Amino acid sequence: PPTVLSTASVGGSLLLMLPADRDADRKQWLEELQQQTKDVFVDNTNFQAGFSIAFLAPNTAAAKELEAELQEYLGTMPNQSLIPPWLPHDARSPAQRAQNRLARQTYLHLHGYDDESYDTKAMSTLQKKMSAARKQGDKAGMDSILKAMHQLGEENQKRHITKVRAGGLGPVDTNLVDLLVAQQSVSKVATNQDDLNLDELLKPNQEMARHLGQIPLINGQAAPDEARFLARYGGVMRKDLLVTLSWLSFDQLGDGVPALVEWLCAKGCTDLRYNFQAGTGASDD
Repeated sequence: PPTVLSTASVGGSLLLMLPADRDADRKQWLEELQQQTKDVFVDNTNFQAGFSIAFLAPNTAAAKELEAELQEYLGTMPNQSLIPPWLPHDARSPAQRAQNRLARQTYLHLHGYDDESYDTKAMSTLQKKMSAARKQGDKAGMDSILKAMHQLGEENQKRHITKVRAGGLGPVDTNLVDLLVAQQSVSKVATNQDDLNLDELLKPNQEMARHLGQIPLINGQAAPDEARFLARYGGVMRKDLLVTLSWLSFDQLGDGVPALVEWLCAKGCTDLRYNFQAGTGASDD
């Protein structure tokens, strides 16, 4: 019989995990399963499937907490092997988890402008001037306005970072703020010179990822035992008790999806509705 590494089930779906290099086994399983159902597809590195799920949290407080924890993962740097909330047997201490969550919350604050930090009136004025210069074909004027807009953007960003660092948006991990400033500084230097070492460019990002909480790395790569539960991207939305996760992309669908569902059930979530999207391209159903 064709080789199967392991199996899992989610709702009415069967997930078979096959060796990546056994093409004949893949074809044989497809042929056999397609005789029983039309809804069969392969998830691999070239055609990654998406996973979406909606559920009801047990109460409003739990819904807000779930939304926050999921956003702290998916809205920060999940592609840097961050520890997902649903990782089984998470070895971190409660104190370490709290510190990682504070760093993730700080990251979200840093990347989300608020009205008090952002000079919307000045930017709106510049945008109107840009529109007028474009209509007149005034290239020199447009270049000058673009420069002013860029400068205003930098000033707004500095003002926002200062506010976050001072605790204006809540508790903060000041180490992460400093790392973001260092990252921006390195990126700015990189745009002005060609000989900057790649390690110098990546170092602030790597340091931030460590502060956000990473699974163990082996020679710079995520340890396989934990990597199989990772999601690289996805979206989170909430309306009252209803929380929706959209287009999650797992490193290993057959491991990540069951772990996520088990975690949600342990949190008291009910009425789970899910969908797999075959990795055949955005233009296909």
